[in-house]
Amino acid sequence: MEPPDTQIRDVLPLSDLANAISGGCVADVAGILIKEDGTPVDPAFQERCITISYEQLRAVPRVLAVAGGTSKAGAIRAVARAGLITELITDHALALAVLGELECLKSQAPCGLLRLMSSCRLRNDCVPPDCAACIGT
Repeated sequence: MEPPDTQIRDVLPLSDLANAISGGCVADVAGILIKEDGTPVDPAFQERCITISYEQLRAVPRVLAVAGGTSKAGAIRAVARAGLITELITDHALALAVLGELECLKSQAPCGLLRLMSSCRLRNDCVPPDCAACIGT
């Protein structure tokens, strides 16, 4: 059985879920609901959560995300744009999906570089030549 794309959907009250969907939520990390552009969907929702804040997470110098499956590509792009992660451990399919927009991520991520660690790191032939230097292959 595959894990769900999100775990927060099952625990949100219907009014918060409707607000998240209508607000454009594409990702959740530590109770922080994120839009495609990397901004928080509903800061008031996060204030009700006992968790790290958006600003606090952005200030952490190294945040390692673990995700798999191409369905997570939009979420990974959003949290990278937000500056909420610095590194990603993933499977081959998701790595390739995210690498397709690596240049966009490099220009928008506050850290200046999103390092992707996956099976691609082990094989130079599966990384586009212009991205190989960016991820340190």
